[in-house]
Amino acid sequence: MNEEHLTKLAKLLDKKGKRFLDSFLWTLHCDGYATDLFSINSKKQIEQCLSGVNTEFNASGGEDKRVLINQRINKCESLLIDDSYLDWLDLKNKRLHNFAWQHINEKKLNYDITMLKSVGSSDVRAACIKAIDRAHIHHEKKRNLILDIKNLWRIRSDYKGFECSWLDKNNRYQCKKVLEFLFIFGRESRPGSYFRPCLLNHNAQLDDYHMFLLSVDYCHVDPGTKELFLKKVKDAARKWVHPNEAEKRKKKKRAVKVKGHVIVSKSGLIKKLDAIQNKTDRLSATETLEMLINEKYAELFPDMTE
Repeated sequence: MNEEHLTKLAKLLDKKGKRFLDSFLWTLHCDGYATDLFSINSKKQIEQCLSGVNTEFNASGGEDKRVLINQRINKCESLLIDDSYLDWLDLKNKRLHNFAWQHINEKKLNYDITMLKSVGSSDVRAACIKAIDRAHIHHEKKRNLILDIKNLWRIRSDYKGFECSWLDKNNRYQCKKVLEFLFIFGRESRPGSYFRPCLLNHNAQLDDYHMFLLSVDYCHVDPGTKELFLKKVKDAARKWVHPNEAEKRKKKKRAVKVKGHVIVSKSGLIKKLDAIQNKTDRLSATETLEMLINEKYAELFPDMTE
């Protein structure tokens, strides 16, 4: 294939945008003319496409260049639905992306999921779009799939407490505990127990925070049941403090009492009291305080000392 045709094709691929470029490369791969699908660099993808088209042309035995390229373009366009159907996948809503990705995986679309893992781990939204684009199903089925996800998300996220603002995604200990709570109790059924969603245990790419939320979000139960479950977890979470943090709080709250009255509560003074206590070999903080009080009293009121 001469340079002119390849140059025109490169300009077309660059103009059409990322989704078209990815799908063009995908069709070449499906027909055995391209291998590298993991590059996210558009320039490298275009180079792969040109190389694949050139290989296809050489293998065709001299088929008309324009016809061959047009066939490839038509095949690519047959996979793609309009961008407007994908706009609802909010760029910043990772919780929605995980929900959509879960649904797409359960539908077992006709695409190689292993090729999306590297994308899915860093950009779940991109993985969702690639999966839909690469699926060998009619446009109508793709549009219906998107509508199904939208409707499911609307239904399963419409209840009080959905935001889970009490759960701190930066608090790894708390997130680990909520996931353990789900894992330990998720499948229990006993008299008086309340419903708990089952842990979705086949998505190892997610951290504890997003795995917990996805398990709750994807669970098909009525809103009131989810509200009750999250309230129970929220109440339990108040007690989940990392052991190191618990020790800090314990030290912070420590106070020395004499006859039920708080005499020393500030951490700085307690440290000084401990140091004096260690130097004087006293048995307790109370005895150390008594010694210091008696010494100061004798200094201020010598006449009153027995």
